[in-house]
Amino acid sequence: MDIKLFISDLDGTLTDGKYYVADNGRVSKSFYTRDFYAMAELAKNNIRVVIATSATSGIVYKKLMSLPYAIHVISGAQDKKKAIEDYLNVLGGTWDNVAYIGDAENDMECIKVAALTCCPKDSIPDVLDLVDFASEYDGGNGAVWEFANYVLGFNKRG
Repeated sequence: MDIKLFISDLDGTLTDGKYYVADNGRVSKSFYTRDFYAMAELAKNNIRVVIATSATSGIVYKKLMSLPYAIHVISGAQDKKKAIEDYLNVLGGTWDNVAYIGDAENDMECIKVAALTCCPKDSIPDVLDLVDFASEYDGGNGAVWEFANYVLGFNKRG
């Protein structure tokens, strides 16, 4: 089994889950550079990268527009599993080739069906109990980087 699709949750996984609000009302999020470097490595190795989020904020799109590689975003997904299945149907793919990383209740249904799963160290206990392994890193602080590198090694081991 080869992983062909790497899916990451956004808030609490690719970010630390915090929203930073300035006096003028401007909202920002913090991203960890190594996470994006690792996603670039996945893309270079023909693994499609997707961010799946229930959020609809434009912040993630602004970050992604600065990247030299493509990341697909599934946003506003109140039912992530169904939204990802719709995407898989378009690709002609299955959960058997999906690596998934998430941290909260709305990730659990995806974690139950993905071929390879991970969560940040600071995930909710129910998610920690479901995944194949928990990262040594918190969300927004290298968990995606660690899992992406694991997936690259997993595919090389065949």
